[in-house]
Amino acid sequence: MVLIIPFYLSLQMGILSVLGALFMGLLLGLLGAGGGILTVPILVYWVGVDGYTASAYSLFVVFVTAFVGAVSHIIRKTILIQALFKFGIPSLVSVFISRAFILPLIPNAIFSFGDWEFTKNHLILFLLSLVMIWSSVSMIRSQPATSDGKQVSSLRIIMAGLVVGLITGVLGAGGFVLIPTMVKLLNISIKQAIGTSLSIICINTGIGFFIYSRTAHDIDWHLLSWFTALAILGILLGGYLAKWVPDQKLKPIFGWFVLTVGIFIFVKELFLQ
Repeated sequence: MVLIIPFYLSLQMGILSVLGALFMGLLLGLLGAGGGILTVPILVYWVGVDGYTASAYSLFVVFVTAFVGAVSHIIRKTILIQALFKFGIPSLVSVFISRAFILPLIPNAIFSFGDWEFTKNHLILFLLSLVMIWSSVSMIRSQPATSDGKQVSSLRIIMAGLVVGLITGVLGAGGFVLIPTMVKLLNISIKQAIGTSLSIICINTGIGFFIYSRTAHDIDWHLLSWFTALAILGILLGGYLAKWVPDQKLKPIFGWFVLTVGIFIFVKELFLQ
């Protein structure tokens, strides 16, 4: 444990960071999604990375962990190529636009009121808190994703892919939205949605981080290496435990946890600066 904890973190923060990385991967292995949404707050509040950088680093961590998960689904043949293209292409376009054009255009200091200043980092964390609060509701309800069997227009599928890509590009996570959306719109099974979504997430986050890396010259590869390695260990453990632990029992618990973290981020970024 001592060797894993980075030298630039205190013992307490280092241990929390290690446990957070493991937990993030564990959730991804158990539920097929959800772990990535915790990466940004873990990096911000336990490692000390700013919000904008954390959203980019999250892209790398989710890219590698999603790749590990996608490989297992390729072996099990639970990835649908048609669904991959229907959702993947629009979401990829949206990720590219958000990372290459939208985020760079947002000024570092958006507005101020006296001594209180609202920055780009605060905006990213504020939006993340809203998405976490919104997504936690469906987790708490613990209703399995089901399809109504109706044919959905291609325009609606494209729009859904664009929204998912925007969330992924800006916040560094999006699988928790992608899986139920794919089941609902494409009339596929949850296992097929998980496998296909991991493939889409892998492509989107990989492209998103590549765009970020083209302009960033101070990427902390040491941080990304140990954090990602622990997340991979977590996803392998989660995949093993998923055989015995039903996700419908885990989702409400995780939902309340995400809701708590989302409210904490919301309050902190707006009122406790």
